[in-house]
Amino acid sequence: MQQEVNVGFGFTALEVVLAGRYPYLKWWQNETEEDRHIAKKYMTFTGIEALADKPVNQVSGGERQRILLAKVLAQETPLIFLDEPTASLDLVYQEEIFRYCQTICKEGKSVLLIAHDIKLAAKFCSRLILLADGQIVADGIPRDVLTVDNLEKAYGLHSAVFLNKVTGNLDIHTYAAAGNTTSQSTVHIIGGGGSTGDIMRSLYERCYRLTAGVLQAGDTDADVATAFGIDFVAGQAFSTITDQQAQQHQRKIASADLVVLGNLCYGKQNVVNLKAAFFAPKLIVIEDTPIAERDFTGGEAAQLYRKLVQQQQVTVMTSMQFLAKIEKNGSAD
Repeated sequence: MQQEVNVGFGFTALEVVLAGRYPYLKWWQNETEEDRHIAKKYMTFTGIEALADKPVNQVSGGERQRILLAKVLAQETPLIFLDEPTASLDLVYQEEIFRYCQTICKEGKSVLLIAHDIKLAAKFCSRLILLADGQIVADGIPRDVLTVDNLEKAYGLHSAVFLNKVTGNLDIHTYAAAGNTTSQSTVHIIGGGGSTGDIMRSLYERCYRLTAGVLQAGDTDADVATAFGIDFVAGQAFSTITDQQAQQHQRKIASADLVVLGNLCYGKQNVVNLKAAFFAPKLIVIEDTPIAERDFTGGEAAQLYRKLVQQQQVTVMTSMQFLAKIEKNGSAD
């Protein structure tokens, strides 16, 4: 199936699909009833049986692609080649074509298609071959092929590749690189409860080296850190931070050039994160709501917090101010 097919005459959809039976006919032979049965079978499969008598040059782009796919299928070959079958199609038709291909493969056939939409390819294809400049960059299952390194090799693309927990599919976050990782500072994020997701993303897009902790499993901040490949100290959901996790956290803080403390809520389980901020060589405290509204420790967290923000090398600002600073200056320092 070619990428572009121009039908200049008013052939009907049925006539176009029947052309797929041409290899089985002698040059003087007309289509048989069996050929018509096969053509109509694949027209039903691609949902275009109602277009049988309609001229192909009067149908929509999505309908035309389904007609051409039915024509290819009517050849009844074990291997099917499709050259960008979803080019210039609306999203609904793009997914439709890929779903047809999945069904064909489940019936025992193989489909080799050229595609530029790597998200759709990852969602529907069992094997990907990533090409660049006529060379194979990677070949294998989607999660092994679509990696940050491979996408940069193939496209010069700066990205994060992660499993989307909502869809269960590989997802890709792309961005314009705004720096060089070899020359940027290391920033450590003290987050939790979804308080630092935007901050992590903004710093990641500017190529900072990032660490984080302690983030509990199931926390959206932990999900963001995982998606961006950030090295973080992981804790168990609804569990108190252990001494070992606290020590790992302190080591990451000591290795950072800058620490950002998010607008966390504090309870007995995570107040150790607040205590860890005292080890920061340079600290930015994000304060979107007063500490009194975020303290569920009976006053311990509020007392520690006030002592913390009075130290030297501590800057207090809102998350909006911090993000605006990064956007304006390209720097968190």
